[in-house]
Amino acid sequence: MKTPLNDMPKMKLRLSFLLLFLTVFCTAAFSQIVYVSPTGSTTPDGSIADPYTLSEGILNAAPGNIIRMATGTYDGLVVIDKPLTIEGVDSSNAKVTYSNTPGGGVTPALFKVAAKNVTIENISFHVDLTKTSSAIITS
Repeated sequence: MKTPLNDMPKMKLRLSFLLLFLTVFCTAAFSQIVYVSPTGSTTPDGSIADPYTLSEGILNAAPGNIIRMATGTYDGLVVIDKPLTIEGVDSSNAKVTYSNTPGGGVTPALFKVAAKNVTIENISFHVDLTKTSSAIITS
């Protein structure tokens, strides 16, 4: 004979699966897109009309956000210190390079990934070995 107490383990299992599903779905469905461009905007807010620079976009993004890189050449060294997806609109048109000379204490890589769950896609890198040692390093 079934009683409500006999159904409790099944109910807990169903609720656990439901919570897991909602957590995964909500995280994926509500990732905000933060727009960046090589020069940024004078009054950036991360929208497509007023994008951040790449470094500003990473700084202002929340964990789990998507950084969408507009067409152009991005010049600088970047540290990614939170779970993000960084994607170019087109790998042949979103390029990362470094034209300065790194100062003391600077990790000589275009992207330093210092967080778990970082995805980088559709970006081309130009590594000048006299200035940087790698396109991407992890720590």
